[in-house]
Formats: sequence, structure tokens, C-alpha cells
Amino acid sequence: MTGIGDNMGVHAQQTQGNEFKRGWRTLIASFFGVGVAMNSILFYTFGLWVVPWQEEFGWSRAAIGGAQTIAAIVMIVAIPIAGRAIDLWGIRKVAVPSMVLFALSIYLIVFLNGNLLSLYLIITFVALAGAGATPVSFTRAINGWFSKNRGLALGLALMATGVTGAVLPAVLVPYTADNGWRAAIMLLSIIILVPIPVVWFWIKDHGPEDDVQAESDTDMQHQVKADIRQPTFIKLGIIFFLIAFGVCGLTPSFVPMLLDAGISPEVAGRYTAVIGLSVIIGRLTAGYLVDRIFAPYVAAVLFSSAAMGL
Repeated sequence: MTGIGDNMGVHAQQTQGNEFKRGWRTLIASFFGVGVAMNSILFYTFGLWVVPWQEEFGWSRAAIGGAQTIAAIVMIVAIPIAGRAIDLWGIRKVAVPSMVLFALSIYLIVFLNGNLLSLYLIITFVALAGAGATPVSFTRAINGWFSKNRGLALGLALMATGVTGAVLPAVLVPYTADNGWRAAIMLLSIIILVPIPVVWFWIKDHGPEDDVQAESDTDMQHQVKADIRQPTFIKLGIIFFLIAFGVCGLTPSFVPMLLDAGISPEVAGRYTAVIGLSVIIGRLTAGYLVDRIFAPYVAAVLFSSAAMGL
């Protein structure tokens, strides 16, 4: 029995050591998917259009901000439904069509003509269309392929939001100043479509752990119902809401605040890119640490530093 146990331990160590070797395609595809996900795109680019819309349509900043509220409410309803669809049909069959529809819905913004209701309707469609291509889809793929190094793998994939935050404002703010916001929206919709082949061919619906630890659909439903009643699940939900409430209140308003202060679009884009760079560092650091330190301790330190920064 000891020999069998030793062999199983050696096999587990070998499996853990080969995680990046066997799962690198899924990791890269998840990185690109997260980078153009609805959360990343809306979070880091919506604020870029506030001032142009104010100048062209005369909308107030509060009225434009209402579109973000609508998107958040729609996402609250749509993302759990998309998550269930992924459980039933697989990641690729949900994420890829969602990416296509998301790009098309972003393109519809080009046709705004000053009717505020049109903005709200388009943003509703944007949130619905993109619900299947959020980090929920791609972190599920990571979880299937990584166990021992799951924190680091998730950090690597999720740092794509930081890359988006660093690159897109630095590119789109001056591009908008030179070519207009409609041209910038068109470019953004094309960017969303670029990673689709990588996601389709490299994302796997099931990792090795899923094959070994497969559960029936009924067992999984019972487990989910039991989990969501746990105090830990409720606490996590509250924490996620409060963090999102604070961060989402600042970042989309960052570029308009800088422009209001008299900073040029080029410089405002570079300043905003600093947020993205900090996200990259934070994702990697947090991912490395949570594999080695109790994750809530890491989160407490990082959240405290963010609060002090604000």
C-alpha cells in the first residue's frame, strides 16, 4: 500500500509540474478572450467617449453615466444565465458567438444621433451580447487545466484586463482626437473580433481534472444549490459588489476628469495607461501569492492599498 501511495504522489507531482506545458494553449486563448471581454472593453473605454458625446449631443455626464448603470444591471441578470449555458453547451459554443455579437453591438454605437434612449437600448444589447464572453467563461477553462498553479495561471490570464487598460486608452484617446469617436468605435469593434480564431481552436471545454472528477449534471446542481447558501459565498458576493462599486465608479470617469483639468488627450491616454500597467503588476503578484498565502490575507492588503490610493 505504501508503494501505491508513493506512486500516486509522484504522479501528482509530475502532473502539477506539467500544468503549464499541457495547458499553455488554454492559457493564451483565455488571456486574449479576457482582454476583449465585455468587462475589459466597457470598463476601460466607455469613459473615452463621454466628452465627445457631451460636445456633439449636449448630453450631461450623469445621463451618459446612466448607460453604465443599465449595463451593470443587465450583466447582473445575464451573466449567471450565460454561466449556466456554458455548463450545458461548453465554453467555445457560448463564448465565440458572444464575442461576435458583442463586436457587432459595439459597432451599433456608431449610429448614435443624439437620442439618449438609443444609447440606453444599444448598451442594453451590448451587455446582453457580451455576457457569454466575460472572465467567467475563460476562468472556467483555466480552472479545468490548472490546479497547483491555478492562482498564477488565473493571474496571467486576468492580467489581460491590465493590458487592455494600458494599451487601448493610450491608442484610442489620441486616435479619437484625430479621427473622431465614430472611427475609434469602428476600430474597437474590429479589435474584439481579432482573437476569435485563437479562442475557438485553443479553448478546451474540459481539462484533465474535469475528465477525472466528472460529476453528473444532477449532482452538480445539488452542489451549486448547497454552495450558494453558505455564508462564505454570501460574503464573497458582498465583497465583489463593494469592490466593483468603488473601482467602476473611478476608472470610467478618469479620462473625463483629466480632460476637464486641461490635460491634452495624448497625455490623458498615457496617464490612464498607468492604471492598466498597475493592474498587470497586481494580477501577477496576487496570482503568485495566493498559491502560497491564504488568499483573503493577500486581498486585504491589496484592497487596503487601493483604498489609500483613492
